[in-house]
Amino acid sequence: MYYITTTKRINSFENEHYFIKIVNVLEQNFFGYIELKYGNENIYVSDIERTVIDILNRPEYAGGFQEVIMSILEIPELDFQKLYDYLKKFNKKILYHRVGYLFSSPLFHEIFDVPENFLQKVKQKIHSVNYFTISNKSGIFRKDWNLIVPLEIDTLVTEV
Repeated sequence: MYYITTTKRINSFENEHYFIKIVNVLEQNFFGYIELKYGNENIYVSDIERTVIDILNRPEYAGGFQEVIMSILEIPELDFQKLYDYLKKFNKKILYHRVGYLFSSPLFHEIFDVPENFLQKVKQKIHSVNYFTISNKSGIFRKDWNLIVPLEIDTLVTEV
């Protein structure tokens, strides 16, 4: 399955080999794309920072949270200023919680050189308590990020 993001209303479709799922977004959320040459065509794909925000925002399109976490850990490097700029454009509280929690965790700190000022800026956007998952599943309360995290996710990112 492939996902295409657009601001236009188009129905999902299937070609000979693949199911193409159309994900509609508001015009103000259509940013963070780069142009690539594919054969004789120019196509637009999300840059890596936008992809991180997208999969943390809609993990169901990326195999669920555990798959999302493992995928992010495979990224060779991130532009944390761009990541923060994209967080501000999205302006979804849960994304600040998720990004802050993950990138401050021992596992992510071992993989990425996360700037402390990035985490401080993200933390300033955290106020009320939130759940890591959409299902409001019980879990461990992580006070630093005002976040209730399911045990399986917390174990994954805190045990190095």
